[in-house]
Amino acid sequence: MQPSETARQKRGPKPKLEHSEQLLDQIRALGRIQATVEEAASVLRCSERTLQVFFADHSDAKEAHEEGKNEGRASLRRKQFAMAESNASMAIWLGKQYLGQKDSHVIGGDPYSPIKHVVEVIFGRGSEGDQEQG
Repeated sequence: MQPSETARQKRGPKPKLEHSEQLLDQIRALGRIQATVEEAASVLRCSERTLQVFFADHSDAKEAHEEGKNEGRASLRRKQFAMAESNASMAIWLGKQYLGQKDSHVIGGDPYSPIKHVVEVIFGRGSEGDQEQG
């Protein structure tokens, strides 16, 4: 085996991250799209462990990721509220999420409702038939 072949076969450790404003901006952008640490590490071409250690060593990087996630959630919420102005389903969903609204399911009602009438016709008994069974 030649030395160049050995180098190609062996994979060394993934490179360490170099702290910079450009890296912080990239980490913040990944946070905006709600990228997990695992996903962010993949994009940054490092191991998840390397990124976790980087966050531990550089609190501003962890803060950038968290700030990005917060910005992304706020942006999504803003778009959902704008959508709710022209989309009834979105307005209903937001009402359920933020205002505690819920669908009400009423069972029962008027004893002479169409449903009761259909049951009486199908089974051939009504209120008089119910009295005869006693």
